[in-house]
Amino acid sequence: MPPAFVIAKHKIICVSLGKKAQWSRAEAATKVVDFEKAETDLSQRRFAKTNGIPRSTLQHRIARKKTIDECPEYVNFSESPHGLAFLHRMITVAFFAFCKVGDASNYNPSEFIRLAGPEKSAAASSSHYLRVSAKTDDAVIEFGKSECETSAALMPFKRTALAEDE
Repeated sequence: MPPAFVIAKHKIICVSLGKKAQWSRAEAATKVVDFEKAETDLSQRRFAKTNGIPRSTLQHRIARKKTIDECPEYVNFSESPHGLAFLHRMITVAFFAFCKVGDASNYNPSEFIRLAGPEKSAAASSSHYLRVSAKTDDAVIEFGKSECETSAALMPFKRTALAEDE
């Protein structure tokens, strides 16, 4: 049964889970870009109301964007929906290459992100990568099972001889 949502004091609350519903970073980034492209005389409050986004989310994302100490072109790219998608894909691939293909620990992606600089736009905590590692392991195991079943069904029967060693 899907959770019920209730609007209370301008907050959407997920009743059955007892948590605030969260906007995805891509959705919030899209709304910030839309706000920045909108008319200059449009207030944040009015924009938020007409576009169905909580004003506090809009304010937070705009303020957060101003705290990134990089050139404006980088900030605009990394805080756009396309920039976020690119960063997340790059970091996911780096995590997979470091921790699943290579022999790095789950802490290496955190250090990579911290040194590379996109920690304002991407998760940099090592605890995040421990959770990602567990989910990745589950996905790899599930993929292996499905591929094994598919491959086994396509393989012809082959008789093999076995010679036991002492």
